[in-house]
Amino acid sequence: MPAPPDLSSRRPLDRLDFTRSGAAFALCLIYVVGVGARVALNRFVPGPEVFIDELVYVDTARSLVAGGGVYLAGLPMNFPCWLYSLMIAPIVAHWPMAEAHPIIRVVNAFVMGSTSFFAYGLARELASRRSAVVAAVLVALMQNFAYSAYVMTESLFLPIFTLAIWFAVRAMTRPSVTNRIGAGLAFGLAFHVKPQGIVIAPIFALAVGVFELERLRYSASSNARVTQLVRGLWRHWLTVAAWIVGLSPRLIEILAFENHTHPFSISAFFGSYGNIAEGFHGFRPNFLWAALFGLAAVWIVATGFFPAIGLCRSLFMRGRSEYGTPSRAAVIFLSIAVAVLIAMFARHTALVDEMWRVHERYLMVLMPALIAWFCAFDTPEDRIAGSSSTVGALRNL
Repeated sequence: MPAPPDLSSRRPLDRLDFTRSGAAFALCLIYVVGVGARVALNRFVPGPEVFIDELVYVDTARSLVAGGGVYLAGLPMNFPCWLYSLMIAPIVAHWPMAEAHPIIRVVNAFVMGSTSFFAYGLARELASRRSAVVAAVLVALMQNFAYSAYVMTESLFLPIFTLAIWFAVRAMTRPSVTNRIGAGLAFGLAFHVKPQGIVIAPIFALAVGVFELERLRYSASSNARVTQLVRGLWRHWLTVAAWIVGLSPRLIEILAFENHTHPFSISAFFGSYGNIAEGFHGFRPNFLWAALFGLAAVWIVATGFFPAIGLCRSLFMRGRSEYGTPSRAAVIFLSIAVAVLIAMFARHTALVDEMWRVHERYLMVLMPALIAWFCAFDTPEDRIAGSSSTVGALRNL
């Protein structure tokens, strides 16, 4: 029998572990330092810089304060996603824009900084408190936090999307009433921030299907497998119901403020964004392929091309061996999400954009969850056994 590994030579950080109160203190410290640094850095960013988008959110915020729905330049906008505008509405209502803009930046930094809490929660589903705290630190260093300097929905979308993924993993692996309701409400909440949030529910449905099909390998008979699959899928009726409840404010908005000929139609639900999604230029295959390859390249580079090559085989084999676990649920959800988001945003470029571009901010909403998953493999035992991880490589540097 081989001797146990000698742990006496582990680095100090490897010996570090956190109690519940210690992890809470570390998270608060990460949040305070991260928000403080971002508030200080935002002062050096000229603004408003993304002028059209920022103008839209400021004007719609003013209309929400005035009442009567979402308006732009005094005209009904019928835009389905108003949660960010509602968040900044009290600020633009009480201060002139010259004073409101820096205040909004501060609020953005506080809201966006909460992503570290949700990334910690997701990482805690997969690994120890130590690895989860490391994930929170790395998420706080993400380049996406630079968007807190702009009056844009990314400041709210990033934490809510991360929260939705956390609840999705919990609903798949621990389908309690609370987790299923929480997942559905988080999916609905994401739509009210950005219309792209509507895809989280279909991604979750596909992930649940794959997750439950994989669990059938443990069933002895074909009848038991069918029963197990039906039960595994049917229990998420509560998730769907909570999702519909989360989307219901949009229906109330349609009936109370918008004059649609068919208020219960898909076109009415998506409002003005439906016209954008249908495109202005017709289908352009060259734009589609350019966007597909461009987004794939951005994702490969952003996740670390060379570490990804070295980790690909070990992570794939380990993920494949853990059927039914939170780690496997995260792998399935993230894999489907990457494919769906790349395809969706490539289609957007092919139909809508005047020139080819890469909408990296849409794809980067997956990075906190991916960082949390990578951190789950960064254990001292893994490194002693001869494997490595992205976090371990960063720490070695």
